[in-house]
Amino acid sequence: MRHPFGGGIENSTLTSGSYFRTLDGIAVDTDGQPLEDVKYIVAMSDLPTVGPVADDGTFTVYTLRSSCDNFVLVVDSGRKGIDYTWYTPIDVEIGPTDDNVVLVFEPRKLNGLFLSR
Repeated sequence: MRHPFGGGIENSTLTSGSYFRTLDGIAVDTDGQPLEDVKYIVAMSDLPTVGPVADDGTFTVYTLRSSCDNFVLVVDSGRKGIDYTWYTPIDVEIGPTDDNVVLVFEPRKLNGLFLSR
């Protein structure tokens, strides 16, 4: 496909938006308090997706219209270029038609660092 503004030829793949949904929610700790130190939420489903988390723990992430049961939160480590996957959810199952959720997370014990690029 040629770029309409005179750019080079680009290869692209189109995916129908009907396969996705917007999942809005809030990430809270086991006491029900919003998690305020989180940068991103990762939906670890068939097609992993990432969304930002606001200072009040609220988030929006796009996921496939299927059941989701695996989410992780990414927290700043305080070191340049290094983030932690710090929280894991407690017994969660988001159905294919759910679009507004409260996810309860608990801290995960760190066993070293993982580097990904």
